[in-house]
Amino acid sequence: MLARQQHSRRAQAVATVVVDRLIGLYILFVVAAVAIVAVGLFYREGYFRQMLDASGTQLEIYAVNSRESLPVRLVADAEGTPLRVAIELPGRDLRVRVWRANVGRVPLYLLDSDDPLNSPFDRGITAKLYGGDGEARLLQEIVLGVGGWRAVRALGLDVDVCHLNEGHAALATVERARTFAEACPSSPSSFCTPARLEVPLGPAFPGMGWRICRT
Repeated sequence: MLARQQHSRRAQAVATVVVDRLIGLYILFVVAAVAIVAVGLFYREGYFRQMLDASGTQLEIYAVNSRESLPVRLVADAEGTPLRVAIELPGRDLRVRVWRANVGRVPLYLLDSDDPLNSPFDRGITAKLYGGDGEARLLQEIVLGVGGWRAVRALGLDVDVCHLNEGHAALATVERARTFAEACPSSPSSFCTPARLEVPLGPAFPGMGWRICRT
């Protein structure tokens, strides 16, 4: 029971941290007139709901979130069709749709692999928070990092600084470096380097010190 409570509390703490950070960024937007955008994953099933059977064994119940009941809208391209970001995976291309929510004046873009153009397996990549094995977590990090930066470019956003939460979006630095290298092959200094903060943040959030990417 203790382990289950700790895991549930961590999921709640992560949600709280995300909301707190967006509120902090909104304050920065208002006070310093800094344009802010946020990118995350659209967890269609989110975190599981805990139930116990007659023997006391934990049951993990995933409920599908109805997009129609959430304050999100599907982002469209210039032709009015759903905006899709393509990510090359072994033997196939993954297509990710983009949803938008507004947190105050901060736009939050959520990446969603639940697209009819993907295989049933690939449609479930972004379904669950803290779900699956190591491969599933890696695929989520590819979507968030590589797909996130490609979504930023597809949206036409001019980003100067990337703020990374832990190592989950670390692959954004690789994708950003690749696009910079293609645009400026003679400028080896055009890359994204993470700066680690030295402030300890506790064992519940390892690697949280990976914060800022600057060019």
